[in-house]
Parts: sequence; C-alpha cells; structure tokens
Amino acid sequence: MEADSKKWRWQGTNRQQQALNTAEAAITVRGVGNSLRGNLDPEDERPVISLIHGNSSDFPRFRTSSAAEDAIIDALKSAKYNHYTPTVGLLPSRSAVADYLNKDLPYKLSPENVYLTAGCGQAIEVAFTVLAQPGNNILLPRPGFPHYEVIAGREGLEVRHFDLLSEQDWEVDLEAVEALADNNTVAMVIINPGSPCGNVYSYNQLKKVAEMARKHGIIVIADEAFAYMTFGVTPFVPMGVFGALVPVITLGSISKRWMVPGWRMGWLVTNDPTGLLQDSGIVEAIREYLSTSTDPSSFTQAAIPQILENTKEEFFSNILNILRDAADVCYGEIQDIPCITCPKKPECALFMMVKLNVSVLEDINDDMDFCLKLAREESILVLPGVAVGMKNWLRITFGIEPATLEVSFGRIKAFCQRHAKKQ
Repeated sequence: MEADSKKWRWQGTNRQQQALNTAEAAITVRGVGNSLRGNLDPEDERPVISLIHGNSSDFPRFRTSSAAEDAIIDALKSAKYNHYTPTVGLLPSRSAVADYLNKDLPYKLSPENVYLTAGCGQAIEVAFTVLAQPGNNILLPRPGFPHYEVIAGREGLEVRHFDLLSEQDWEVDLEAVEALADNNTVAMVIINPGSPCGNVYSYNQLKKVAEMARKHGIIVIADEAFAYMTFGVTPFVPMGVFGALVPVITLGSISKRWMVPGWRMGWLVTNDPTGLLQDSGIVEAIREYLSTSTDPSSFTQAAIPQILENTKEEFFSNILNILRDAADVCYGEIQDIPCITCPKKPECALFMMVKLNVSVLEDINDDMDFCLKLAREESILVLPGVAVGMKNWLRITFGIEPATLEVSFGRIKAFCQRHAKKQ
C-alpha cells in the first residue's frame, strides 16, 4: 500500500519553523565563506589565501603550547576519563577555571560559578536559551559575531542592535543603548577584547556599560573569547570586575589564547557576588539546560587544570608578538590602498575592520560584490562587512604567516588598481 505522504511529512511547530526561517535568512561567516569559495576560478593555479578564518592554528607559528599537548596526552593515556562527566563539568576543572579567572577579580569565584561547555558557541546557546521568554529582547553590538543573531532567532529572542562607533575607537554607542532598552530587555552583549574590530575597552568604558545595565536592570553577557590576547596600550579588564554592580555572565574558552579551537573547550561563568542570578532562577535554569545538552569531551575537560597552570608565559608572549607584527603589516599595507581605510590599528585578537569606498571603484556595487570578484580574480578570500552587520566594510584576519600576508595584500592592491575608476 502506498504511504500517505502527508502522514509522514514533518510538520514543524511555529517555534521550529521560526528557527528554520531564521537559519535560512541569517548571514553567517561560514555561509558567506562557502559562497566566496564557490566563486573561485578553478583555472587559477595560485594558492587560495583565506583572510576570513579565525583559526590561526593552521599555521606552524601558531602551534599550541607543549603544556597543552602534554595535558591532553596525560589525561587520555591515564584511562581515567573514558566515562560520562557531570553535566556541569568535572569539579577539578571547574575549580581550575575559577582560579584562572580570580586573579583579576575583586571577589572570588567558586567552582559553583563555572559551567564547562563545548566552546564559546555552546556557552552562547546556554545563555540565550535560559533568557528566552516570550516578548524578551536582547541588545547586540554591530559589528559583532553573527552566531548571536542565529541563536537569538532560534530561541525567539528579539534582537536590537547598538552600534560600535568606528570614529571613537569602536566604543559602545551608549545613547543608542539607552534608546533601545525597555522593560523587556533581558541582557546586552559586550565582546571584549573586541572581535571583529580589534579594540580593547578601558576600565572606564566598561564601568559606564555596567552602570547603564544596572540602571535598566539588565544582565551583561561578556564574550571574552579573546581574553588576554591584547598587544596594544590598553590592558584587558574582565567585565566580571563589575559583578557587584551588575550581574555578569562571562563566556570564555581556551580556543583562541591557546590556538586550539577544534578542542571545543569553553566555559560559562556567573559573576554574581550579590546573588541576583541565583535568586532570579537563572542559575537553576543553566543547570537544567546543561542536564539535557552534550558535554565537552571528558579527557579535554580533565586536561584543563594542567593547561591553565603549566602553560608558560613565554608561549603567550610569543603569540602576541607575532600578532602585533602581523597587525602592523596589515595596517601599513592598507595605507597604500586608496579604496580601503582602517580607522584604528588593532590592539588585540585576530581581526580588523576596514572601510570600503566603492565610489572610487569601477563595476563594484558593494562589499559582497567586492569580495566575490576578489575571490574570482585573485583567489583571495576576505569577509564582506555585511556578514558582521556593517555594509561596505571588510573584516580581515591577520592571524596568518607574515609572508602570506604580504602576498595577500599584493593581490588585493592589484585588484583595486584594476578596478579603480579612471581619473
């Protein structure tokens, strides 16, 4: 008997359908990257160079520390961690993360404040899921990390964007936040050290953000994936410093600082010395969510204490010196390209935002068109700013080998000269 196709056809709920619609409409870094790769010229024999990725571990100069490798090997070979772990993470590892973060806080975190996650990506999902209630909205920075928009849409959180001011060192537009926040605003996201702008917020800037969040009764979600990866004049200040002023949920990981994004080892931390997150039920909601989600691998969790305690400062200093030199190369090369300007030399992380002036280019409509044609003609992949919320901007990764950077900018210059409007 022929099956009734209607009987077996999946019919999503309104929430599920909304998630599907969001996924289809959302612009993601990976999705845009796939589009650009699809536009490469297969007959171009030159190597394809990607200035999109946030994964410097592809390059030998960015190999992780021997302490991190040894910690993984020791945990795996011990055969002590072939079991399921507690849903919130192994206690010694949570304690190690608390100790790691406590060095810069005016109060002490305990292991009970730390929840281990599969990288920062899962930490975002946890935070957004527990905050998602009908009618709630969340404030996100622009430019930012598009994964936030995707998760917010999936969980039914209304997104409201506040701008980062390029002419003011990418500071938060506090007036915009004031105008956006209302009684249904549950949280705002701060990414510091800044990705994709390469900026680092000062103590005073962060304090103003905390005071505004307190005024409106909202939580601050602090994305600190690039914590301590700063090489400019402004030191990194954890948002948790202001935990007594406003509740802070910190998201972090070993992915960037240790150059191991594929290990998928992160954490969500409640900076809650006044107990507001506990009293509101958010802490319990976090625990309930984690009881039904996938845990990070057991042996990677087990390696965390050794990784955090045994990695030598020399490793971090070397990485920062390489990134500083690479940022200098990028910033210098950009000065020689008339259609591209960088408002501020990066002081952290792996990325910089540059403004694209399409008015001086022939047959280039916008940033996406620029990047598609650049991929086709020069086998160079650059992320259009629209992917991070900024039309006619570009995001450039400088966390690659210096020689490769120079080749990349040579091709970008040739492309821009070829498309420049004739005087």
